[in-house]
Amino acid sequence: MLQAISSYIKTIIMFLIFMSFIELIMPTSSYKKYIDIVLGIILIIIMINPLNNIKAVSLDLNKDLFKNTYELNKSIMQREKNYYEEKNNELIISQYKTQIADNVSAMLGKDKKITVENVNVEVNGNPSDENYSQINKIAVKIKDNKEDAAEKSQIEPIKVVFSNQNKKVSENEKTNNIKKVISDFYNLSADNIYIEYDADSS
Repeated sequence: MLQAISSYIKTIIMFLIFMSFIELIMPTSSYKKYIDIVLGIILIIIMINPLNNIKAVSLDLNKDLFKNTYELNKSIMQREKNYYEEKNNELIISQYKTQIADNVSAMLGKDKKITVENVNVEVNGNPSDENYSQINKIAVKIKDNKEDAAEKSQIEPIKVVFSNQNKKVSENEKTNNIKKVISDFYNLSADNIYIEYDADSS
């Protein structure tokens, strides 16, 4: 910028020297006033031309400023969009997992012999994945329904003692049946279903 101003001043000084030289060598005549007018117009053009360049530079600066501002706003808007999309996805997945857990509890709750204590669901929550929303794991914690056991004890006073081995087989059958119910309903591999069975110790 300083170099442009220095060049501008030098150009004017050189042209003024040139005008003085013309004045010296030009004889006095009727054409002198016309020549002065022409030289004056040239001087005005020389003086105005850099101002046009300054305007052009100013326009370029404004364009750059506008472009940078636009890119900054675009970047901010994109970040905000990504943030709200992520939060919205988290909310959707959370509600989806809750719905699955409630459905599992309702299905298993039909069996009055057991009580569902907890259902934990893991789901693929990556929207860019082709398996988005796919159920990865269902873990259920259950226990024997003591109220049902108490009713049975009143109806059947005779106490039958099972061996530990028979009791283990009975527990395995119960957990396998529960796995089958969940697996059939959600088309989920039994390997991805985990049952924690808290058998009634009484």
